[in-house]
Amino acid sequence: MIAADLLKNVYLFEGFTEDELHRITSIATEKYVIAGDSVFDEGNPATSLFVVKDGTIQIRKHGVEDEQNITIFTNGAHFGEMAFLDRSVRTASAVAQENCRLLELPYDKLERVGQDNQGFGFKFYRTLALTLSRRIRLY
Repeated sequence: MIAADLLKNVYLFEGFTEDELHRITSIATEKYVIAGDSVFDEGNPATSLFVVKDGTIQIRKHGVEDEQNITIFTNGAHFGEMAFLDRSVRTASAVAQENCRLLELPYDKLERVGQDNQGFGFKFYRTLALTLSRRIRLY
């Protein structure tokens, strides 16, 4: 089982109780990605969000003439959460800059946890909204 201690320091899960963190870790799987490989590609269906356990992930978007580097995520950061809200396709690609260990949280399982516990669901959606708002303000 994945330790809840890792998630305590992830902004998206700050303020969650030990029990809530254990619910999240119970649906998480560890994913290994080799440097240069994609975690997901722009235009593909989105089914999970990710937490960087170890490594560096670069987010890239195809431009008119070339590929644009959008941002980089390192240990403790989360990415891939935007499509959780609207189930749209990926709007960018995520590529490992070095060998990475990630936690993968499938949208459908995360949504079920929120439906089973409305307090958890409210906290998660609120923190997700704050996260996206903060990122928009930075760009």
